[in-house]
Amino acid sequence: MNTFQRHVMTGTRDKQRGAILISVLAILIVLTMLGIAATRSTTLEERMAGNFQEKYVAFQAAEAAARVAENALDDKTQRDAMPFDGTKGTYNVTESAGAVDPLSAFKSSATTTVPVTVAGVATGTAYYIERLPERALPNSSIKEGPQKPPSVQMYRVTARGYGRSCITEVIVQTTWAL
Repeated sequence: MNTFQRHVMTGTRDKQRGAILISVLAILIVLTMLGIAATRSTTLEERMAGNFQEKYVAFQAAEAAARVAENALDDKTQRDAMPFDGTKGTYNVTESAGAVDPLSAFKSSATTTVPVTVAGVATGTAYYIERLPERALPNSSIKEGPQKPPSVQMYRVTARGYGRSCITEVIVQTTWAL
C-alpha cells in the first residue's frame, strides 16, 4: 500500500468519527431538552398540589368555624342570648336592611373569632350569623290554627378560614331553618 492510499483511507475514517460525534451531541441536546421539560412539568404539578392542599386546609378551617356557629344556633340558650344588633357577630336582616357584605364584616370587629383545631392553620378564623326574615313554609299541610300558616326562622352563617398562610382565604355560607 502506497502513501497516497494510506492518506485517503485515514481521511475517510476521520470524517466518520466527526459525524458520530455530531450525532451523539445532537442526541444529548434532545435528551437534555426532554429532561428540562420533565423538570418544569414536575415543578408545576408540585405547585398545583401545594396550592390544592393550602385551599383544602383553609376550607377545613372555615367549615370548623361554621360548625361552631351552627352548634351555637342549635343550643336554644345560646341562640336566645344572641343580640342580633350588629355586635358579637350577629346581625338582623330585614326586608329594608339588606344582607351583610362578608368582606366588610370580616374587616370590622363585628365577627366572632374562633380557635380552630385544624393543624397548621393561620389565625383569623371567624364567623358571623344573620337572622333572616321569618318565612312561611310553602305547600305545608301542617296547620297551627285557622289563620296562621306555619313559618320557619331562617339563619345564615358565614365563616372565614385561612390556610397555612394568610394568603389563602376561604369563605363558606350555610343556611339554617329552626
